Amino acid sequence: MQSVDIGAYDTCSHGCLYCYANTDTKTVHRNRRLHDPSSPLLIGRMEEGDVVKERAIRSFT
Repeated sequence: MQSVDIGAYDTCSHGCLYCYANTDTKTVHRNRRLHDPSSPLLIGRMEEGDVVKERAIRSFT
């Protein structure tokens, strides 16, 4: 079965001790500063030459 990553590591600032998604607190803080709520990206902004592709996703429920 194919998987699709929909997130990014080191982006959650909740600080849960058991979390595997964050590896470095400094990186988390840097990534959170780069977040733009008006951007379609989780971190940063679209730049010239960037391409966003729609994917057909099937649900198996």
